[in-house]
Amino acid sequence: EKEEKDSEEDEDEKSRDEKIHSMEENLADLAEEISIKQKLVEELEKSQKKILAMKQQYEEKLNLLQNQIMVTSDERDKVMESLKKKGDSSKNKEEMDCENNFIEIDDDDEMERGEEKEEKE
Repeated sequence: EKEEKDSEEDEDEKSRDEKIHSMEENLADLAEEISIKQKLVEELEKSQKKILAMKQQYEEKLNLLQNQIMVTSDERDKVMESLKKKGDSSKNKEEMDCENNFIEIDDDDEMERGEEKEEKE
């Protein structure tokens, strides 16, 4: 009987030792998985910071380019307006020159007609 008890106690102790060993292995596996996941979280946080910095740089560059486009567009509009005004003033000058030429031609015609009338008389 005593041997049976000793034998049962030995088996119980072996079973407990196996359970403890199994739990220790599970604990070591969990600790390793936690460590791996912590590293992955750190990598993810680094990537997110890098992406955020790149996004900010992109937005700053985009704003800069939009401002340059607006400035260039304003300059273009001013130049076009200036050219239009010059074109209008030179057009008016050309029209006035043409009118003056017609007046001179008309005056010359009238003078010639006047001379012809005098000759006839």
